[in-house]
Amino acid sequence: MGKRTTRGGAPIAISDADRKVAKQMSAYWAQFAKTGDPNGSGLPRWPAYTPQNDAALEFMMNDGPVAREQYKAAKMALWDALYDAGFRPC
Repeated sequence: MGKRTTRGGAPIAISDADRKVAKQMSAYWAQFAKTGDPNGSGLPRWPAYTPQNDAALEFMMNDGPVAREQYKAAKMALWDALYDAGFRPC
C-alpha cells in the first residue's frame, strides 16, 4: 500500500477503497473531458443538476457513487436548525 500525507501529520496508508474512489472519479472526469457529459459505460449515472432537483453524485467509500436529489437541502437542514435555534459560529 502507498502512503499519502497530511499537512503536518504522519503518513496515512492509501486503502483499496481510496483507490477505487479515485479510479471512479477519474473515469467521470475523463468522460466529461472527452464528451462534455460525465456519464459513460460502466459508470453509475450522474444526474444533471437543476435548481429544482438539486442533484449531486455522492462518492462513498464502500457503496460507490450514489445519485442524490435535494442534496444541498438535506445537508444544510442541520445548519438551518442550529441557526434558527440561535447558534452563531465564533
